[in-house]
Amino acid sequence: MRIDQITNFKPITLSARPLSGENEGKQFLSLLNEMTQTQNANQVATYNLITKGEGEASQVLISQMKAESQMKTAALIRDNVIENYKQLMNTQL
Repeated sequence: MRIDQITNFKPITLSARPLSGENEGKQFLSLLNEMTQTQNANQVATYNLITKGEGEASQVLISQMKAESQMKTAALIRDNVIENYKQLMNTQL
């Protein structure tokens, strides 16, 4: 199996502003920023392991699992927010 070099490697960036005065919005934004940093670190570690042979495969795997777990958590929160919004919009006054 041939492994090609990764080109145009760019870390994921996230630019969003928290809602003013909303602590929950700031907490969610913090979660997303931490998730982005973890994914970027995982991409760099994976790239270095594959191309340069640097690092431990077990550490890269742990980093990947952490990034995946954070992504699933963010997706669950997003799904919850969307579902609650839909329920709120369907509420009859």
